Amino acid sequence: MTPQERAVHYEALYQKYQDQINQLQMIVDQHEEFLPMFKELSDYYSSQAYFDDLDASNSGKIDPNIPQGIYSEDQLYNLFFQHHQMALQILDLASEMLKQ
Repeated sequence: MTPQERAVHYEALYQKYQDQINQLQMIVDQHEEFLPMFKELSDYYSSQAYFDDLDASNSGKIDPNIPQGIYSEDQLYNLFFQHHQMALQILDLASEMLKQ
């Protein structure tokens, strides 16, 4: 590669990576705002209130026009699993970023 070709090539790499880092920073910032929601869901899922509400949902005591997906067998569990897997992936990514 000539110096001019390298300048074009590496400037393009820089721009792509800088854009990616900026997007990642926005996502991380947003996710930090949402973590309390996850904690609230997790606390609810393991509470007596959840099991009482699940019984109410199953016995038709909650208006059927109200969405009740959180009382499905797997919906919240799948979210918790996805959250855990994503956290592991982020740890792996952070480790790789620090090794560079």
